[in-house]
Amino acid sequence: MPQHRLRLLLLVLALLPLAAQAQDYPSRPIRIIVPNPPGGAGDISARLIGQKLSESLRQPVVVENQAGASGAIGMTMLKRAAPDGHTIGVVISLAQTVDRIQNKKASFDIVEDFTPITAIANNPAGLVVNSGFAAT
Repeated sequence: MPQHRLRLLLLVLALLPLAAQAQDYPSRPIRIIVPNPPGGAGDISARLIGQKLSESLRQPVVVENQAGASGAIGMTMLKRAAPDGHTIGVVISLAQTVDRIQNKKASFDIVEDFTPITAIANNPAGLVVNSGFAAT
């Protein structure tokens, strides 16, 4: 057998387990953890995305609001979830960034503990201060 055909055969054999695994996903309902209370931008976005995911994947998608501790409760739950793709989370980048600055001993690291999938919304935000304060 020519060398290039042997290499191609080995590559195909190596990728077969991945193809079989992909066919099983999702094998049960998907959870979307929102580390904020119901009614906010993250919650609304998660519910809209969840509905479309459910239709597309033909599996129920449940949105769970796990608010508290500036998002740390929900983010910690997401970190502890099995890494099987059945639990995903919504990150409000400003909230999680501010929490990381305030809480040096956070139970999660937004960069190290999570893998970004996609941006779902663009929600501009800013910091303000009383106009009597001479900020530069």
